Amino acid sequence: NSRQSRHRYQEFIVEGRIAIQEAYQNGWKIKAIFYNKDRPLSKWAKSILAQKRHKVAYEISNPLMDKISDKSDIPE
Repeated sequence: NSRQSRHRYQEFIVEGRIAIQEAYQNGWKIKAIFYNKDRPLSKWAKSILAQKRHKVAYEISNPLMDKISDKSDIPE
């Protein structure tokens, strides 16, 4: 199951501005960032991408983001 996999591989998804900011502040290693190519990025999102503290960034379409995201369409 996915919970066992998260524990085994020590990997999980962090979503949302506050959770991502806390992950960085706590020194977590970020493997990948996914962002919506169909929406303009906020200043905060641009700064996160510019820091390059992640291994890879994936620019994905709005329909795909909707499928993988639990976040609403409300900007943060």
